[in-house]
Amino acid sequence: MLAVQYQHGISLLCRNGLYAGAFALLRPLTEAMFRGAWLRYAASDQELRDIANGKKFPDRGRIDRDLLKAKPRYALLREYLDRIYDDVLHDFSHGGHQQMWSRIQDGIIGEAHQVGNVKNLIHASCTLGYICSVEIATSCDSPAHAQRLQDLFRSLFPKPEDLDRLAEKTVENP
Repeated sequence: MLAVQYQHGISLLCRNGLYAGAFALLRPLTEAMFRGAWLRYAASDQELRDIANGKKFPDRGRIDRDLLKAKPRYALLREYLDRIYDDVLHDFSHGGHQQMWSRIQDGIIGEAHQVGNVKNLIHASCTLGYICSVEIATSCDSPAHAQRLQDLFRSLFPKPEDLDRLAEKTVENP
């Protein structure tokens, strides 16, 4: 649910033209999704107990290797995210040069994110949010609970056909 809440935060921030915060949330959303998948598909019973008792998660490399063995589709998702964002997720989260340069245009400091960047952010975050929603719903023993989770997802996030329109609107009229 943590990842779903991060995605909701990204959606709300974009709708209000607060792109720096929205881009900063993409890294924790990504980490929460991959950690949740690792817990569900790759962690041993002892590792689950350790995490529940406060032990830190393994590093990204270990999580990726374990998920590649257990659920190869997560490796494809990681490749997709790396292709779009390369190594900028850390920079987005910590206000580095990517965040700074996105605000400077023609020597003026402002909020100047390009439409394409906002579209990528909204598409990527909605994709991750949807995957998390499906994972949560499919792990439920109760079909009614699973349906409530899916309905919650649909109520929180933009429909696929609205994503591009939302990105263009929020960039043009922050």
